[in-house]
Amino acid sequence: MSYYYQEEKVENNQKLKNEFPWLADRIHDGRSRIYCALGFAGLKLENAFGWFLSKERATISIAKQEVFSSEERKLPGVAYVAVGGMAGNIFARNRIAPARWLVTSLATIGTFGYCFPKTSRKFGAFTETRFPALRERREQLCLQTRQTIQNTESSVCRYTSLAQNHYQELVDRIYKR
Repeated sequence: MSYYYQEEKVENNQKLKNEFPWLADRIHDGRSRIYCALGFAGLKLENAFGWFLSKERATISIAKQEVFSSEERKLPGVAYVAVGGMAGNIFARNRIAPARWLVTSLATIGTFGYCFPKTSRKFGAFTETRFPALRERREQLCLQTRQTIQNTESSVCRYTSLAQNHYQELVDRIYKR
């Protein structure tokens, strides 16, 4: 008989307790097996993903040391970032789902960059040193943006000069010079 059954101070049907004393033992045995199975599964998961979790924890501790600036006040900044994110959500209220996510994310990131300038700069440097593919993609994007701006500028200059020439020709025709 289980000690749980003997210590239980429940005022239930005493006849039922006397007729089924094995029930408390079975319940206790079932609970013990479930507890052991869950503990075993937790250990197996820890062993299977422990390397990943330890690497993630190490990266987070390094990020805390390298990224977060102790000179910036966190309490009002965090509140401002939260308000900025909510404002982005309000701006995008009646938009489709991708626009909602994009506007909210951009508002939050922009507010974070404004309220925590040192931390955001350190975060940029941290991601570029830790993730070289991200740095290469950013440099490629910057190069493409510069080329697009140069092409747009040359096109605008060319079409502006054509429009000026055409306008001058029209003026000359009107006044027959």
